[in-house]
Amino acid sequence: MSFTLTEQDKEAVRYHLGFFNVDPSASITLGFPAGTEPMFLVERAMNRISSQYAISRIKKILVHLEFLEESMMGATQRLQALQVDEIKIRNSRDEVTEQDELEHEYNRWAHRLAESMGVPLNPMSRRFGGAGPVTSIRVAHGA
Repeated sequence: MSFTLTEQDKEAVRYHLGFFNVDPSASITLGFPAGTEPMFLVERAMNRISSQYAISRIKKILVHLEFLEESMMGATQRLQALQVDEIKIRNSRDEVTEQDELEHEYNRWAHRLAESMGVPLNPMSRRFGGAGPVTSIRVAHGA
């Protein structure tokens, strides 16, 4: 017997694993689905969770990922200053920020979500070190 996630949970899983949330017909390129093989693995896994306990663990991880993302959004207000009393402005990109640490923690938990479901993260997602969405580029042919 397999268990399935709610549609809201499936959306969150796709998002936090770096996959897009669009209608499959909207992601057709030259008559073929634009989704990658990893995305099909995620879709299949979401409909075949092994137990109610696994569903509970996945939901717990999703709640934590949402919390981390909210924390990252809140941290953007604190990116400009290093210190408030006797204000010290950030002047180097080499400094590790709260945002960097939250991003690292987010990645850790996204990996845990992927591992708990037995699926990969989206290898094309910039969030996880990929190149981002593939776009067409013009090729110049030399003479």
